[in-house]
Amino acid sequence: MGESQRKFIRLKAVQELVSLGKTRIYEMASNGNFPKPCKLGPPLKNPDGIDSRINFWIKDEIVNWLDARVLERDNAKET
Repeated sequence: MGESQRKFIRLKAVQELVSLGKTRIYEMASNGNFPKPCKLGPPLKNPDGIDSRINFWIKDEIVNWLDARVLERDNAKET
């Protein structure tokens, strides 16, 4: 993969990209079948800081996961 800027996205954006629900996304991530979320900071101590309880995903990882699904489909057609 070439150099790119990482963009962090929230669950709602992930759901819109992959057309899966919250529960399914977390189940698949837990099973290693979907990119895992990350937190951007330590536990919240400063009310003006990032709320570290919120999960974020790296958009490139989600796009790569989608691309892999398309490749699986295309390869299945060829066999």
